[in-house]
Amino acid sequence: ATDVDAVSHLAAIVVDEPSTANPTLAISNNTLATVNLAYTCKKFQINRFIFSSTCSVYGASESENLLKETSPLLPVSLYAQSKIESEIELLKLASENFSPTILRLSTLFGWSYRPRFDLVVNLFTLLASLKKEINVMGGSQWRPFIHAMDAARAIEMVLQSPIKTVGKEIFNVGSDSSNYKIEEIAQIIGQTIKGTKINTAGDIKDQRNYKVSFNKIQRQIGFDTEVSLQDGITEMVKHIKNWNINDLKHAAY
Repeated sequence: ATDVDAVSHLAAIVVDEPSTANPTLAISNNTLATVNLAYTCKKFQINRFIFSSTCSVYGASESENLLKETSPLLPVSLYAQSKIESEIELLKLASENFSPTILRLSTLFGWSYRPRFDLVVNLFTLLASLKKEINVMGGSQWRPFIHAMDAARAIEMVLQSPIKTVGKEIFNVGSDSSNYKIEEIAQIIGQTIKGTKINTAGDIKDQRNYKVSFNKIQRQIGFDTEVSLQDGITEMVKHIKNWNINDLKHAAY
């Protein structure tokens, strides 16, 4: 560990369903493992520690205002709760020699080496591409979105920023212009992939609703997103045409 300058901790059991299915494993992997890793970094005086949290911590917000890092946390899933517990423990460990930075990431989208199709933009784009049909549950829920490349760039910018600027800080990661209602996402994808039918059901299974402010990260380190939602959708459509996807429920996706 003597040649380690920084740790960016992304590992977790992600999203709601897998966490709920095995809560013991989720808590172990998402919270206890994070704390253990942080203790190790502190022991070896690895000062920079970036923790990838989530805007899901804002949960079922009823606020019409943009949510800041100091806004109330109203998690509706074990996954979000495990991230909150990790944030709390990390900030307790902060000291002169250990300066964690917490990044509350927007919902990701975009192509990758092993694409995830449990993410709303990716899933809707896939369904429109293959079946020309998107089913939207509710649709009025607000959610911020960020391309995977922009999320990686945010981590890189934090690593390059002075510790006094980013250490012991929480940042929402995304762009104010990338807050969308779920129904808007479906409509944009439908306009991109002609002939797509959009079905809307009134039942809202996913209670998450949050419209987020990203003023702090833009003000303190100059971060803003570069890849638009439309660019990400176009990228996904291009790759899906050349990708053989036989089983959407396969663990790889």
